[in-house]
Amino acid sequence: MSDSNSIDLNRSLVVLYGDKILLLEQLITNQKRQLEIFGFGDGEGAAKIEDSNEKIIDQLCSVDLKIEKMTEGVPQTLELIELTEILFQKMEESRFLHFQVEDKMKKILKEYQKELNQVQVQIQLKRHLRRRLLENGDLLERALEFLGLEPGFNEKDLKERFYFLSKKYHPDTGEFSNDSLFKELIEYRNILYSYLEQETFKKENVFTDPPRNFHKDDYTIYKRAREIYDSAIHEYYKLTDGNPIFLKEEENPVLRKLRHSLEISKSGFEELISSHPQSIWIPDAKDTLQKIEIWFKAP
Repeated sequence: MSDSNSIDLNRSLVVLYGDKILLLEQLITNQKRQLEIFGFGDGEGAAKIEDSNEKIIDQLCSVDLKIEKMTEGVPQTLELIELTEILFQKMEESRFLHFQVEDKMKKILKEYQKELNQVQVQIQLKRHLRRRLLENGDLLERALEFLGLEPGFNEKDLKERFYFLSKKYHPDTGEFSNDSLFKELIEYRNILYSYLEQETFKKENVFTDPPRNFHKDDYTIYKRAREIYDSAIHEYYKLTDGNPIFLKEEENPVLRKLRHSLEISKSGFEELISSHPQSIWIPDAKDTLQKIEIWFKAP
């Protein structure tokens, strides 16, 4: 190989090393941002960044192939040795961050799965099933049969049967790996809770006139507060995608709008807790309030 060819190959290799370093720096920036977002309990935002990470890794693989083809026969200059050392440091830093992100992702995915199965699915089902409950007596009958309850059941009976069957049908702890029976159990549990609520309301209002200021039911309050929270968080990350998170309003004007919406959502959850302390939506309301508090912490 002539000296001029060797020099050209050396420069090309230096450029490729530089490209790889830049890609690693982008990956490290993304990984740090993911850890930052995980600190706010937002697995969805971190997952979106993971899509970007995969594209960067594909680019890194492409650069590695080019480096591998070009490395053979090119003498190791001082510049290449220095770049190799920088690459090693960047790769170690990225690997360390990857393990941290992976650990956080596993934990948040476990919590999200729980939330999706027990809250978000319930929101859709309860709205739909409530409309059908009084119109379709067969639905109530099927729910009673599925949970093994008699028509005169009470809330205690329902909780005991649901606890027993949830251990049996849950894919993580029960006899079945598929979650279809567990979802069906949640559907029928919600039907029976709605039935109990309506029966209680009827009994309480048989001999009394309707109150002038009728209170909204627990689900309506919960649904409104939850929708405001989900919409506000989604809009915030949409508007700030790719930017660092600043908890100082003067540095982050979008944060002002987010906090305003979260204040409204917070009031709704607090109303739910004070007005309906026995509601099935209380655990998620309290969990969401904790997430909201994080957005108001002093930087």
